[in-house]
Amino acid sequence: MLLAGVAQTALYLTYSEDRTMLIMTTLFVWPATIFSLLLWWVFGSGFTWRSRLIGLGSLLFVSGLVASVATIEGFNGDMVPRVVWRWAPKAEAAARNVPVTPQEGAVATPVLTAGPGDWVQFRGPDRAGVATGVTVPLSWSETTPPQKLWGKPIGVGWSSFAVIGDRIFTQTQVEQEEQVLCLELATGNVLWKHADQTRFSEAMGGDGPRATPTFLEGKLYTLGATGILNSFDAATGKVLWSTNILKDADATNIPWAMAGSPLIEDGLIIVNPGGKDGHSIAAYRATDGLLMWSVGDYEASYTAPRVETIHGVRQVLVFHAAGLSGLDPKTGKELWMFPWVNQPKVNACQPILLPDQSLFLSCGYSVGSARIELTPAEPTWQVKSIWKTNKFRLKFNDGILKDGYIYGLDENRLACLDIASGKIKWKGTPYGYGQILLTENCLLVSCENGELALVEPTPEKFVEITKFRVLPDATTWAHPVIAHGKLLVRNNQELACYQVETPPQ
Repeated sequence: MLLAGVAQTALYLTYSEDRTMLIMTTLFVWPATIFSLLLWWVFGSGFTWRSRLIGLGSLLFVSGLVASVATIEGFNGDMVPRVVWRWAPKAEAAARNVPVTPQEGAVATPVLTAGPGDWVQFRGPDRAGVATGVTVPLSWSETTPPQKLWGKPIGVGWSSFAVIGDRIFTQTQVEQEEQVLCLELATGNVLWKHADQTRFSEAMGGDGPRATPTFLEGKLYTLGATGILNSFDAATGKVLWSTNILKDADATNIPWAMAGSPLIEDGLIIVNPGGKDGHSIAAYRATDGLLMWSVGDYEASYTAPRVETIHGVRQVLVFHAAGLSGLDPKTGKELWMFPWVNQPKVNACQPILLPDQSLFLSCGYSVGSARIELTPAEPTWQVKSIWKTNKFRLKFNDGILKDGYIYGLDENRLACLDIASGKIKWKGTPYGYGQILLTENCLLVSCENGELALVEPTPEKFVEITKFRVLPDATTWAHPVIAHGKLLVRNNQELACYQVETPPQ
């Protein structure tokens, strides 16, 4: 025990600012200590065999009693298990009976088109996590929260939302059905539902789909956790085409499943299945699902691809397990690659293009962040690091760029990073491993425990304006969305809609 205490103290001093590594090492030290004590008790304690057997029997009885009344229902982002009573209601059971209610008075086959204020894909129009033109009331609080318009059981998964007009699109898991849902924004009624008979299950990362639907020109594109890529008529839910990107690439799923929301660029659906022999990154024709190109040998990771124009060249940024690549979207040709690897090969945050055409990228697991400079050249571009730091670690929680600073959850604490120097300006309150949305007047932080915090987006100091609960206390990893005056949040128990702006009379 003394050695375990010394080891734990040393680990705390080493990883005091890296919550993930601290928990990972703790989960090794104490089970090893308990196992060693059991070996000593049985073989080296010197007690009579009767006493040893009574001790073992007592331990087994207590362990069985605890296991009979409590169970682990997933893990937090820092790998701490969430223990619940076995008789607690299951979120999926409630979601099983949610009815499909077609819109009354709706046109039989309407054509959906994106308009002002719509949220067409993962993290918004350009995947930056910015709600342009949205101002939220800073007077919200625990006693005066925003008006809750509706809430409903949603099943499990971490998919966020696309919002087109009066319709919400998301993905979820209910028992053996991986579902794509279309809901009415005003009421939460399910207008149509598609179900694939598949389920991804993993204790630490949770069950169900991770990616967010993508909308373009009346069509909806979704990627499930097991690799099913679907195209729908967004108005009706009719399947237009379907394929499995893992089977197409002859690839096995990664430990925490396919998570990158499909990117649409110039008529192509771009995804990262992670196959070998030229099948790592793939582009499908949006109209019919025909594979147009596939390239690379990199293992997949968890970041959604995004497209940027850098030094006048349009390119797709793919943050795979080996690092960040820039590709020609028409052909898949790799223009450049910057290695960025951590031990579990988890790159899960969007790279950010900075005003000077450099790029910011980040990951967790003690690796941290970098700013890189790109120079066009043939046959491949030149890439060099401007700075690196292991003091700003975005694990799977995307950062926000504002006025030369990046705000993000450094492990579980909100922090502000000076993009010029790579130095941290401040670290604030631990919010867990949630997600961030930038509005015109604040950072809106969806906390991992289901609370919502409003924080001033200033590099001067950390200022929390308010914090209050918007969801049940359960793992909350999905990105929040504000569209058409409504705030949408979800975790693995509930989807809820709140009024942000006063609707016109």
